[in-house]
Amino acid sequence: MVGDRCDLVVERGALTTLRDEFQPAPLPVDLVYMAKRFLPIKVRAFLDFAASG
Repeated sequence: MVGDRCDLVVERGALTTLRDEFQPAPLPVDLVYMAKRFLPIKVRAFLDFAASG
């Protein structure tokens, strides 16, 4: 996700990537949480952010 956010800055030329041949492959992540009637807003926001990436 952070890489996605940095792509714009790299495209502008403000940052340069180094050692691209050593970039690890993306790994899938499972987000597990206890279902409650009311999920805290911060948790909901993080889940939405993580799912959008």
